Amino acid sequence: MHQPHAKTGADGTPAPPAAPNRRNSPRQALNPPRVALFRPVDGTGTSPPPWRRGERPFYVDVHDGSPDGLLLWTNREIPPGQHFHLFVFGFPGKRWGCFDCQVRWVRADPKKAVYHLVGCTAAAADFKLPAAPADAPKPGPFPSDYEFFRTVPFLRAIHRDAVCPLLNIIRHQPVKAGETFITQGQEGDACFFVHTGTCRVVLEKQGERHVVGLVKEREFVGEMALLTGEPRSAHVEAVTDLELWRVPRDVFEEMLQADPEVATFLTEIVAERFASRKLTADRRIGKYLITAILGRGAFAVVYTGYHGDLNRPVAIKMLRHDLALNPEFLTNFRREAQTIANLNHENIVKVFDIEERFRTVFIIMEHLEGRTLRELLDAVGRLPVRDGLEVLVQICRGIAYAHEKAIVHQDIKPGNIFILPDGQVKILDFGLACSCGSENPLTGTPFYMSPEQVECLPVDQRSDIFALGLTAFEMVSGRRPFDDEDPLAVMDHIVERDIPDPADFAPELPAPLRDFILKACARDPGNRYRSVGQALEAIAPLARQMGLRLEHAELQKCKLSTLVLMYREDQQIPLNRLLEDFSQKAKQIGVIIKGADFKDV
Repeated sequence: MHQPHAKTGADGTPAPPAAPNRRNSPRQALNPPRVALFRPVDGTGTSPPPWRRGERPFYVDVHDGSPDGLLLWTNREIPPGQHFHLFVFGFPGKRWGCFDCQVRWVRADPKKAVYHLVGCTAAAADFKLPAAPADAPKPGPFPSDYEFFRTVPFLRAIHRDAVCPLLNIIRHQPVKAGETFITQGQEGDACFFVHTGTCRVVLEKQGERHVVGLVKEREFVGEMALLTGEPRSAHVEAVTDLELWRVPRDVFEEMLQADPEVATFLTEIVAERFASRKLTADRRIGKYLITAILGRGAFAVVYTGYHGDLNRPVAIKMLRHDLALNPEFLTNFRREAQTIANLNHENIVKVFDIEERFRTVFIIMEHLEGRTLRELLDAVGRLPVRDGLEVLVQICRGIAYAHEKAIVHQDIKPGNIFILPDGQVKILDFGLACSCGSENPLTGTPFYMSPEQVECLPVDQRSDIFALGLTAFEMVSGRRPFDDEDPLAVMDHIVERDIPDPADFAPELPAPLRDFILKACARDPGNRYRSVGQALEAIAPLARQMGLRLEHAELQKCKLSTLVLMYREDQQIPLNRLLEDFSQKAKQIGVIIKGADFKDV
């Protein structure tokens, strides 16, 4: 076997290669890693042999390098001593740099058992990339094809660790103009990237054909059936000759199980498709139709939509797929939906339904028009005292109701407070909600966490009261109590320091509101208000003085009928759906529906 780094000893025999001196050859980490094409070499050739008919290109990641060698990361088993050529994309001065390499050691990646770290010697070479065979179909992406994939939006969006595994499973598939390569109603066994050409999506309904979209170069098609396991929802026909890259379902499933980062890829596919108006057949979640993307967060993507039968606007929250594959996080997300579904209060966002499709969970909520308190504060700096007090009173009412249900929100902050155009306040995002007395890992938003949350101690209602005080401070002063941009530094301040006096930043602040903030933000929970009800009593005189109501609006001159429903906990969601329809029809004739929960019977 050819030894690219062999040296000759004094007696003329090959000397063993010297161990690299890492102090003289420091490694340089590549961030992000570089994609490289791996080709085993049989024999002692001094240049890469041509691609053999049927040979499949194989891609690996180069994580770091030094003058002594390279560190590769791959899910392919490569034996020690293997001689190979490595073509690295993005090599300085070239599109592809070539190295003559030999494996020195292999070990399992301690973080991902199916992957291997491969240390190898690497000598720069002047080899040219061998051309792909012209008389045979492509078994996989060749170097020029990889350069195309770098421009595909979906691949740019996926987690970097998923790029090479995906390149290693896709297959080339040519299609002639006029051919149908996806048939409505058939089982979905693959999805496709369009490399060149154009195809159209045709929905067949009640004997009529409707062209609902065109799919062009660099776009993806057919993925929804792969994600749902349901039959194809439309035909896809080639308008021109096509070059496609086929992702088979069984191979994709294997890759998904072996490499959870690919789940991020799923979220980008679904998010992009739902945000588009092209494939209407694929944007239905149960009886709800998604119309547009509303926003993205670390945990979920939120869409606007409407109830298909009632034509009622809704918001649809989709858990990101990488988290949906995490059983613990999925349980928490379902718990959020169930938690809010059991809450019925004018200051808490309503949940109508839960759907599980496309390998994830969707929470169907009331659609809110307006903006968050965070957006409002960013726009105006701080609120007038009366406006801030009105928001504070409504937050207190909603939190007090949740606390009566033994639920601690754990993430009260301006971003989770929504203000409607008429001034009504809604509390959002119960994703971190827990029962009183729970001892949880570090959860919440660092700038609004209580000292007990920072220290991972048990939380109760007083933890929400602390966050409520911080939010009130920001509303009336236009800044956070600890205005450091470093989250870790802020968490240290929360544990070690008292908040500053809000009157220092808002001299006109009424004394009752100032005292409320200072007491709510006491570092020792024992020195805070015992309950939100007690906190509300402290600001009630000021609120009344400013003409604010403290209770729900009362019905006047109306007849009252009572309907008692007895149901089990597992019937809550279907009952919500029934009551949603009933409430909508009641509102159409001017009837006001008010709900009340009783203790278990």
